[in-house]
Amino acid sequence: MTHKFKESIRRTQAYWYVDGLVELGTGLVFFLLGIILILESITPSDSNLSSILSFSRNAILIGGTIGIGLLTKV
Repeated sequence: MTHKFKESIRRTQAYWYVDGLVELGTGLVFFLLGIILILESITPSDSNLSSILSFSRNAILIGGTIGIGLLTKV
């Protein structure tokens, strides 16, 4: 009986850092996108900062998606 209990504890601890990593990474990407969209709405559309924010929005969206996939497969 104690062997089954110890095995259950071991399996739970083994997946402790695996479960939810994709969700945490996706949440971080959406948080960064939200900040960039807020900043982009505040800046004038003809400024250089607006074009930099637009580029970074696309880079975070594409790079974050690919990065999360690569990091969680490791």
